[in-house]
Amino acid sequence: MPNNLNYSKLIDFNNKKIKTINSKKNLIKVKIFSNISCFQLKEYLYYDLFQNNFGSKISIAEYDNFFDYNKNENNDFLIVFWELSNLIEGSQFKLNSLNHKELKKFIINVKRKIELFLTQSTKDSIVIFNKFSSANFSRNYFQNDNFKKVEIELNTFLEKKKNKNLILVDHNQLIAELGKNNSISLRDFYISKSMYTLNFYKNYSNIISNIICSKSGLIKKVLVLDCDNTLWKGILVEDGINKIQMDEHSFPGSIFFEVQNLIYDLYKKGILICLNTKNNYLDIKNVFKKKTFLKLNNFAEIQSNWNDKVSNMKKISQNLNLGLESFVFLDDSDFEINHVKKMLPEVTCFKVPNK
Repeated sequence: MPNNLNYSKLIDFNNKKIKTINSKKNLIKVKIFSNISCFQLKEYLYYDLFQNNFGSKISIAEYDNFFDYNKNENNDFLIVFWELSNLIEGSQFKLNSLNHKELKKFIINVKRKIELFLTQSTKDSIVIFNKFSSANFSRNYFQNDNFKKVEIELNTFLEKKKNKNLILVDHNQLIAELGKNNSISLRDFYISKSMYTLNFYKNYSNIISNIICSKSGLIKKVLVLDCDNTLWKGILVEDGINKIQMDEHSFPGSIFFEVQNLIYDLYKKGILICLNTKNNYLDIKNVFKKKTFLKLNNFAEIQSNWNDKVSNMKKISQNLNLGLESFVFLDDSDFEINHVKKMLPEVTCFKVPNK
């Protein structure tokens, strides 16, 4: 998401794109269930899915109603964003007043609600369920109390229920990365039951949209790479093989050595890596034989010639029999990046930094 797109601009963008979004073939239906106010998530998710070439219809269930579910809605994804601290009014302190019997009864009741919801929904939809967390009200005297016990019991229950149609998300990691002050607003929670900041929803939406794209079959599968000033420092045809830099013991060569290692990790995880470079093939073959960490046999497709990169990209797509929407392209040239963006908008493009 562009850094300059604040929340109000994002809403304006979404409103302007409604007709375009609703006309898309890949229309995803999502419903959000929550016991806190989380309308911001709807806007961020709407935007993120659009950026991934998905149109979407996103609705929010009736507040604090686990059973506002209708099979006739045909939702593809159900997002459950239930907060431990609002299972009952003031859970964070009221649960501590319950005796053992009362606490057990409370946990059983919540489990029954979750069980009924999952039974009704997971046959027809994929459920993305936020794990329960006590972190928002974590204090020393909460560490071994009923509040914490309920968190552990419910999450253990969810883990046992997890399957291909039930995905659990632990947003504690995101809170740790952003920091509690940048993620949580207890003031807003007490005023309007709105627990999280815009910054949190922006980053959380990115996680959720990636899950939706992956489960919907639209995931980036192909990484297409330039060579000069992308896999190594320098221009092969001008500098020659002896002067291009990618040595782990020199600067800036060490940066490119690290980049090649990161790309190799993606290759091992099943991402197809390809070359789209304006170079003579025999020169490229020589470099990969003598100097690079990556080797030519790591690449699923190689277009090393003097054709325009848009034509090469189309040829890679054709040879791999994969749609361009699953492609990511890296190049150091503004011209090449802008040309591919203009002619092949389905391809996600990133320019390699100059420094």
